Amino acid sequence: MNPSTSEKHSFELHYSLDADRVQSFEEMLGREGYSIEPGDKLAPCRHWLIRPESEELKKIFSNLKAPGTLYWSSGSISFENPVYLGDSCKESVSLNISSEDGRKDGTQVIQVERLITCRGKPAIRESQTILRSENAADLEKPRKIEFSPDWEQKVESDQLKTFRQLRGSMAGADVFDFLSQENISNDALTVYGSPALLLLLESFDYHFSSRIVDRVHYQAHSFSPDTEISIAGEDSDAFVTSLRIVNSRRKVLFGADIRWSYNW
Repeated sequence: MNPSTSEKHSFELHYSLDADRVQSFEEMLGREGYSIEPGDKLAPCRHWLIRPESEELKKIFSNLKAPGTLYWSSGSISFENPVYLGDSCKESVSLNISSEDGRKDGTQVIQVERLITCRGKPAIRESQTILRSENAADLEKPRKIEFSPDWEQKVESDQLKTFRQLRGSMAGADVFDFLSQENISNDALTVYGSPALLLLLESFDYHFSSRIVDRVHYQAHSFSPDTEISIAGEDSDAFVTSLRIVNSRRKVLFGADIRWSYNW
């Protein structure tokens, strides 16, 4: 049995929140008349559309000898202060990459912490845990749906493929998306963490436009747009809405619990 090993990295990113990138995303969703201007408040997780690719991240993982199967990720995002298009932001990133004693086949645990600061205030905090293994059997698999949704909507294939197309332009979005690119061919249609969460947040905004997202906790699996899927939602607690992407066999492919407050 191999002993536990761990390596730590930290770096910073500096970038501006470009309104044009967000405008392009809105147009992909068919909102040609929806105008995005500098000074507009950035909707939750839209910073993923703007975050640049990290050369430091590329260097870290190019030097990392690691197994390559990646199916599972969990994390949380907190929105602490408003972020506005046109702002200049600093992002502090820390990674801890470990191969834990007791795991089979050298499964790695990758922990990522990010803090985005804008206008001198902490704005967005992200925490993420990723498992990476040679043996997919070691990783957690989708489970049967465990709640009774208040509503459910089918996701059309064209809409899902639109979000899938984002993956190619979101390599900087999160480490899960960055690592996933080496596992699938360019023409493969697989939806990973960040585009799937954007899909859920779009559904949340459609149903609850008066609610402000304060914090999101999520758990993700990869899945194909050729899979028939639906989004199911339930107000599971006061100021908490549970959203799930489920397939036709009622297995949860992606889950997010959204803590919110009213936009009053």
